[in-house]
Amino acid sequence: MRINRHKRQVLLFLAAVLMPASALIGLTGRIVYQDRELAAKRAIDQRQAASRIHDSTIHVIAKTNLPVGDVQGLILAPEMTIAEAPQLDRPTAL
Repeated sequence: MRINRHKRQVLLFLAAVLMPASALIGLTGRIVYQDRELAAKRAIDQRQAASRIHDSTIHVIAKTNLPVGDVQGLILAPEMTIAEAPQLDRPTAL
């Protein structure tokens, strides 16, 4: 009888620990997914805003090809490095 009681206590303890932990893991996954989705939407919005400038070409250029973050937290993937960049008419940053 003690063995059954002990097993039940162990199962209840595991349920009390694992159920909230699995809920937290699920919520964290959802937050990460929504954050990535929001970053992608921000990138599209920035590209669309920049594309409204007539007769222009927009390049994402950085010192290296590694992704960089802007002040809003948006992660940008450079198309080329500064050394690889074409001659620009007016180098400006948004």
